[in-house]
Amino acid sequence: MSANAETRHGLGVGSPEGSAGSGSSATTVAQPTPAAQRLRPGDWPLCPYTDALLVRARAERARRALTLGSIRADLEEQPSAQSIRTSARRWATDVLALAEDVAAEKTENAR
Repeated sequence: MSANAETRHGLGVGSPEGSAGSGSSATTVAQPTPAAQRLRPGDWPLCPYTDALLVRARAERARRALTLGSIRADLEEQPSAQSIRTSARRWATDVLALAEDVAAEKTENAR
């Protein structure tokens, strides 16, 4: 049995089940994991996140979807491709201005 196979099957180097003569008393032996402690795919937790974090993420995603839906509705109301692009630039300028204001407030509050 190769070293990789020994590792995959939970056999340590120098263990009695390992290859003959592969270990000595001075060698560090990797102990096999008991079968009851091994994790199988069905045993793994589905998600390490808490319910509160998931609720917050869903709320942020919903807010983003509503906002983008509103912007899209405004763009679809525009009569031409040129006015759509102009409106999109205005939206982008407004969002960047808001971001600067919020960032400035956070900077002032951090002092």
